[in-house]
Amino acid sequence: MQTPDRDQLKAAQQAYQNKEFDQAETVLLQLVERKAAYADAYSLLGMVYYEQGRFAKAMEALEKSVSINPNYLEALMYLSVLYHDLGYYDKGKRHEKRLYQLPKLPGTGYRDWE
Repeated sequence: MQTPDRDQLKAAQQAYQNKEFDQAETVLLQLVERKAAYADAYSLLGMVYYEQGRFAKAMEALEKSVSINPNYLEALMYLSVLYHDLGYYDKGKRHEKRLYQLPKLPGTGYRDWE
């Protein structure tokens, strides 16, 4: 990721942490318009949408994140929780299952989230 993009992502992360969701959304949308293949940006955008109660958009953004990086731990976790929260248990379980299919950390018997 180039430095201006990294700085923009950090600004969006800070806005998210400060619960400035509209600001975070604006920054993230600018970022993904320039470069559509940023899994981190889509994952954070999904969380912004979730916090705004825009669940369909949250699912879309998180699914995009996972399509860019199928091993994106946080996006898979967020999707599993989101689908379960909304009553889409089969989809939630599918993403939960994918978590357990992630590679284990070298030299350990564990994944980094276990």
